[in-house]
Amino acid sequence: MLQIKQSDLKLDLYICNSSLSVGKITEVWQTCFTVDWNSEIKCYFWERDKEKVDQLAIAPQHLIDKFLEEKLGCETTPEIFLEETERAAASTKKPKSRQRKGCLYKYLENKKLKDGTIASYPRVIGHRQPDNPTHWRWGFNWEEKIDGEWKGRSIGSVPLGAIALIQSMQNEGVPLEEIIDFIKRAKAKK
Repeated sequence: MLQIKQSDLKLDLYICNSSLSVGKITEVWQTCFTVDWNSEIKCYFWERDKEKVDQLAIAPQHLIDKFLEEKLGCETTPEIFLEETERAAASTKKPKSRQRKGCLYKYLENKKLKDGTIASYPRVIGHRQPDNPTHWRWGFNWEEKIDGEWKGRSIGSVPLGAIALIQSMQNEGVPLEEIIDFIKRAKAKK
């Protein structure tokens, strides 16, 4: 399998991880990309998540076919119609303007204790559940163009009570500036 490189990434590319789970790339930025793993949407940062990114590869066709068959419940034989190829050709001629979006991401905060051990916060009794929002710290990342160059920006420690609202705002297509303002107001209320 081909290990992914930043230059390979594009929207709707199917990738797989070391356990051969298949995911679809839903967003690509200069500093990070987002993958829909079917059970969760995960944001990967090129530098911060280098070890995890190194375990990702472009999915071979047989894994993609199996993934789509399981997801759709039927065999997948692509049918290409003339109208679709004409639309695809027309869309490649027009340069797409970059739409600014944000990425809500979960992370752990590690602190060194007086006895030298490292504790991860938030503290969890038992196993940390990937889909339990209370088991994670939350941040929000986006890119903005400054002096003609795209720069990554981030807000850490997003309040837990705001997570569902932010996800809802993203799904409804609320402009990025409104989401950022909402997060800043939510943090000020802490």
